[in-house]
Amino acid sequence: MKSKVVHAFLVSLEWRVIAFVITNIFFWITTGQFWKAAGYALTLQIILFVTQVIWQLYRHEFGMPLVPRRRPHRK
Repeated sequence: MKSKVVHAFLVSLEWRVIAFVITNIFFWITTGQFWKAAGYALTLQIILFVTQVIWQLYRHEFGMPLVPRRRPHRK
């Protein structure tokens, strides 16, 4: 269990670092202010990081389906 949580964390962290650089550049171009852009990009990446860790853990590490199936109704 611990290794699955660590793996989900590391996979998510790797992608968030790459995405932070890209979004920071985008926000810097659109706002014209580096530190404001860095704050926006960091906030966005924290939200996406938490979401991706949960997603990675739920879908890939535990192999859970996207939509849970209903069991057939017994009579």
